[in-house]
This record gives sequence, C-alpha cells and structure tokens, in this order.
Amino acid sequence: MTTTLITGGTRGLGHESARRLVQAGQTVWIGARDAGNGRKPERWNGSA
Repeated sequence: MTTTLITGGTRGLGHESARRLVQAGQTVWIGARDAGNGRKPERWNGSA
C-alpha cells in the first residue's frame, strides 16, 4: 500500500488528486492551513 502526502489538498488540483488516489485505494494525508477544511475529505472513504 502506498501513502501519499498532498499539500493544498483541500481544493483545486490537490483536492482532485487526493480524491482520485483515495478511490484507487491509497492512503492519503492532506496538508491544510485550516483544520476544518482539512477534515472535509474524510468522507471520501467513509471514515467520517
């Protein structure tokens, strides 16, 4: 299994890249300036 760190993953290109990696089964860590926005992607894989 691959683990990926994406900075700026809460919107734009970083967001889409992170979403697709999660769908492909990878573990993705997202770096975000705002903790609230950083938690939103948890629902991509049902972990929220």
